[in-house]
Amino acid sequence: MNNKKNTVASIIFVVILVSLILETILLVDYRATVKTVSLQLANERKASQDDAEKVTMAKIKTINKLIEQNYLYEIDDAEVEKGLLTGMLWGLGDVYSCYYTEEEMEEITQDATAEYSGIGAVLTTDATYGRIIVVKTYEGSPSQKAGILQGDYITEVNGEDVSALDLAAIVTRIKGEEGTPVTLMVYRSDDEKYITFEMKRQRVEIPSVAGEMLSENIGYILIESWDMLTDSQFEKTMSELLAQGMKGVVIDVRNNPGGVVQAACDVLDYFVEDGGKLVYTVDKNDEEEDYIADDGFKSAIPLVVLTNANSASSSEIFAGGIRDYKVGTLVGEKTFGKGIVQKIIDIGEGEAIKLTVAEYYLPNGESIHGEGIEPDVDIALSEDLLKKSAITHEEDNQLQKAISVLKSKMTE
Repeated sequence: MNNKKNTVASIIFVVILVSLILETILLVDYRATVKTVSLQLANERKASQDDAEKVTMAKIKTINKLIEQNYLYEIDDAEVEKGLLTGMLWGLGDVYSCYYTEEEMEEITQDATAEYSGIGAVLTTDATYGRIIVVKTYEGSPSQKAGILQGDYITEVNGEDVSALDLAAIVTRIKGEEGTPVTLMVYRSDDEKYITFEMKRQRVEIPSVAGEMLSENIGYILIESWDMLTDSQFEKTMSELLAQGMKGVVIDVRNNPGGVVQAACDVLDYFVEDGGKLVYTVDKNDEEEDYIADDGFKSAIPLVVLTNANSASSSEIFAGGIRDYKVGTLVGEKTFGKGIVQKIIDIGEGEAIKLTVAEYYLPNGESIHGEGIEPDVDIALSEDLLKKSAITHEEDNQLQKAISVLKSKMTE
């Protein structure tokens, strides 16, 4: 009887052992199959990508051969190459990414100065069409005297069609030696017509920051641009106004299309306690870069910030941080909505590409790209002031509203 039991037990053991061995073999075989399939898929994807690149290169060679055999006029190989590289960046559908020739890079990388010979206009990129639009003309400048208005689109410079060029490339064509002529064609959408303006370049000195005392101990600071001198100019202006008895301040970033991100962070740091996140960027690989307040100072002065639809990029970083930390009130209009970062990358032989490489987020984690920032107090500029190049403080209804809001904050 015991022998029968032992025999049955042995048979069961052998069956279980064989099952385990078979399961192990099958599992190993499954894993090998999965690995093989994964490698096959990876190779297929790479082959598909390689095939696509080969097809593209074949098309380029075919077109080039057809041009050489059939094109009627003389071929400028340099211009063809420029068009090809420009087209690659254009194909991204991103108005802020572009290709720079060696000549354009030489102009762009020249030492920036606050003084230059040009037409005295602030330009920016229209986010919808990627065209360059006039934001502001300065009083007494060639552009203001000629009659160029806010909202005009730059289409030609000295007879050259610049409608497909980026902001930096167009600015380099407008700037030049003092006293030399420059001709601009603009498209005025309100009138649906093209207008040509002839001007002479003149030396235009535009400080990044300007300030003055208004009545009732209220200071007014205009930030025209964000550059490497903005922070020091801002602190100097604040100190001068405080010495004159300033008890509250209006900071105006209307029509300021942006500039150096660090400059906006440095000025924002003036109002934020150390350790606060001023802004952060996230790139394609989800790598985050933080800008942290660390100047050892936090101003508690009552503050109102003026914004409008042309307050963009670094201006939005500043305004958004003021709002998120609740250290001031935003008055005016919804901002532009540019929340992406571009980087100029050298591609050799003096040429480069400008590429959108990251998106930035405000301290509260909000991305404002394509959205803008809503003001706390919404007020549009009076319609009769929209086309004026110079507006007095008294007639500036947005500034007057900002002063009213500030006065109430100063009595709290």
